[in-house]
Amino acid sequence: SRLLDIYHAIDAMPGIKKSFIGSGVRYDLLLHDTGDERINRINRLYTEELITKHVSGRLKVAPEHTSDRVLSLMRKPSFKLFYDFKRIFDELNRRKNLRQQIIPYFISSHPGCTAEDMAELAALTKDINFNPSGQPRHKKKNLPNVNSFSGTSHPSDKTSPVCSAKWDASTSFRNSSERDKIYILYHTA
Repeated sequence: SRLLDIYHAIDAMPGIKKSFIGSGVRYDLLLHDTGDERINRINRLYTEELITKHVSGRLKVAPEHTSDRVLSLMRKPSFKLFYDFKRIFDELNRRKNLRQQIIPYFISSHPGCTAEDMAELAALTKDINFNPSGQPRHKKKNLPNVNSFSGTSHPSDKTSPVCSAKWDASTSFRNSSERDKIYILYHTA
């Protein structure tokens, strides 16, 4: 509710027509059931206002992967939660007659990720329609973004596979410049 108060204060400033969130959002936190109905209600209100009033056309989110096993290594929730968020996003856009896009980011080569996991990611994301018009997406438009895990910087820096990969990276190369150019693929046991 305090965050909504900030948005409202910014939007009320002279000369400000509308404020937008330019960075990605943690949709998993917005949909998390806290066990406190008051907080859950605030999260639902925030989600609706974010999607309907503070997206400039594209909302960035990072499901990171589709494999629950890989997501578990990242300490992220199931990909099913992304489907829930996308359903809410699409429904609000339909109801409010908005033509916004959701832009998901995925990570390949995360420690513990296999070729089979990447094949699953490709298969599951192929049929998801990221085009808000409902028309089939063009091959070169609105594709999900896939970034390769580098072992040197990642949002989940404290997960054990990431720490192991960082340790491997920092001890395997002569200097940081060389280390930063190498992608680490580390399989956990």
